[in-house]
Amino acid sequence: MAWLTLPKFICWKLWLERNNRIFRGTSISPIKVVVKIKALLGDFIRSRPPLSLHSPFSWEEEIWFQSLNPGNFVDLPQRSPILQKWEIRKDKAAFELWRQEIGRNLLFFDGASKGNPGEAGGGGVLFGPDGNLKFIYSWNLGNESNNMAKALALWQGLNQALSQDIQDLAVVGDSRLIIYFLNSRTFPSSARLHQVLQRISLCIPLFRSIDFFHVLRSNNEQADKAANEALPLGKGVIKINDVLRWAPIP
Repeated sequence: MAWLTLPKFICWKLWLERNNRIFRGTSISPIKVVVKIKALLGDFIRSRPPLSLHSPFSWEEEIWFQSLNPGNFVDLPQRSPILQKWEIRKDKAAFELWRQEIGRNLLFFDGASKGNPGEAGGGGVLFGPDGNLKFIYSWNLGNESNNMAKALALWQGLNQALSQDIQDLAVVGDSRLIIYFLNSRTFPSSARLHQVLQRISLCIPLFRSIDFFHVLRSNNEQADKAANEALPLGKGVIKINDVLRWAPIP
């Protein structure tokens, strides 16, 4: 059964690569095609129930599939009952009350891509438990997709927080995709996005407590503004509290 499924994944990815070369004029190396096929297989593995007596796969086939699984995120710290709900769909007034109830450092992040993919920037704002601004950053990312810009913006924000010895953090963003991956500890099929989320997962154990929340775009305006302010900067240039320096893009 498993060997009948594999050719479908291979043909699907090869067909997508063929279309990209013909219609978009873009191409990737054969190695990256293989990585994408493995990532797709990993998504397929996680979408199925655990092996049981009713599994359509033999034990040997199941082991083979599991060997292709890219892995899992580092376990997230235990969340308190108050913070278990990760989708915060509130209007501005209710959201401000929620912010005050959190009582922790609060990192807002966002990304912008003009063309998706196109000229991209990532940015964010971090507030202390008292609501005072601790830092704001804008980072030019060159040519990236919207999802990549958001993921890189989050990774940079976590590193900036760690550099200031912040131990307890609530992370807020309007990308349901990114927040979902982090809370469910699953991987996207995109190899590059997968890599950046892995980097984010390595930051997680360095905090004493950290939680990720998805909010409405209207409640993430400051991070959105910071991301767009990165667009005029040169690729790799980051502005932190009006101070410019260079930060390598992974």
